Amino acid sequence: MNPETPTYDFEVRVRHTGNNIHWLQVRGTVIFEYLKPVRIVGTTIDITDKKGAEILRDEILNITTHELKSPLSVVKGYLQLLHKFIAKIGDTRHQLIAERAITASGKVERLMDDMINNKLYHQTEMILKKETVNLEELTLEVIANASLTSGDFEISLATKTDIFKVTADRYRIAQVLTNLINNAIKYSPGESKIQIEISGDHTNIQVLVIDNGIGISETEHTKVFEKFYRVENASKIASGSGIGLFLCSEIIAHHGGEIRIETNPTGKGTVARFNLPL
Repeated sequence: MNPETPTYDFEVRVRHTGNNIHWLQVRGTVIFEYLKPVRIVGTTIDITDKKGAEILRDEILNITTHELKSPLSVVKGYLQLLHKFIAKIGDTRHQLIAERAITASGKVERLMDDMINNKLYHQTEMILKKETVNLEELTLEVIANASLTSGDFEISLATKTDIFKVTADRYRIAQVLTNLINNAIKYSPGESKIQIEISGDHTNIQVLVIDNGIGISETEHTKVFEKFYRVENASKIASGSGIGLFLCSEIIAHHGGEIRIETNPTGKGTVARFNLPL
């Protein structure tokens, strides 16, 4: 602790009388005078209930994902057999659908592996498998998948650059796009249009997902990226775990980019914006 970094924020587990375990959140600032610490101003809050709920939720998720791996393997196997059969009869349309289903099951499989290995919730360093990714092609692929399950929505893509290639983890960026588009659909009751924009220059590339839904209060624009945080008005519209945007922020941060939520300039809805360095 020194005058340049005088603040602290951490969680600590303590044992009370009777061997009861409590979790405390400790925050504060050290006041320095003439480069010497003289006093501390801060707070200590008991977060035992909140921490207990998080630990329980993690355990349930780990058990559930472990038990889902076997039936998922069966589903993936049958999809591969179906794909081979369709390819033999030359039905290109349904062959493409089967390919997308196999790809989607592979994404679920990788996500569950991450959760079982405890990477998603407690890891300090996310492992990325970077490659050259055409962001326009990837966005169109995610839009096609979303359209299959949300046919009532018109999801359009506008490009404002001719630079689309970025070095990134294709699977992870697809997760971000999928989460943002699904949120836009989920929280836009009574609406039918989602707009996506890609822009950029020689330093970074930017993606916007724009909806005309229920919107998010400005006071919650940063809170939505906290793990398990749920927007109050969103909870009344659809269920959710509060993991999606947290995961998006982790992925983008590990790519060296930024992500944020803004109010739609029209006054109705939300703009989810992220950028990636080139």
